[in-house]
Amino acid sequence: MLENRYAGRHVIVSPSTGGGLARLAEELGADIVAFGPEYRTPRGRVAVGRSAEALLQNGPTAVALAPAGYAGSAGARELDTIGILPGTADEAAIETAFSLAGRHEARVAQTASGIDLLVVGSRPEAPAGRVMLSSSAASAIERATVPVLVVARDAALSFETLVTA
Repeated sequence: MLENRYAGRHVIVSPSTGGGLARLAEELGADIVAFGPEYRTPRGRVAVGRSAEALLQNGPTAVALAPAGYAGSAGARELDTIGILPGTADEAAIETAFSLAGRHEARVAQTASGIDLLVVGSRPEAPAGRVMLSSSAASAIERATVPVLVVARDAALSFETLVTA
């Protein structure tokens, strides 16, 4: 039972969870829909479940995917290097990566290894504001051991810059 009285509750009737989440994201104007791993996912790996898959193929919002066991790991608190998946580096993915880097005082690299977060762009033929993965991007996500953020085409995400006193 959801006991946080400040959390909103929304009911969407849909024959598929992914379709319902897509509709809810559009209705709320959500920037990101985040998914944890499926229950059978090995610790430290990202696995795309059916609901996430629906949003990764023409979804209306960015999609975040966490590896299994991430919340309890030491890496969940550090964000030093943000990787942009080579071959998917459209303007929205690049802007998003640099916005996050500014917020966390991190660096950006065009690589999928030795990083703390992987940013993936959508296919060039994706409609503006929609997420669509290439097969190489889907494969890279399945190999990921860090959180992944998939950005919708032409829909960069902006994160406030960290202000220090």
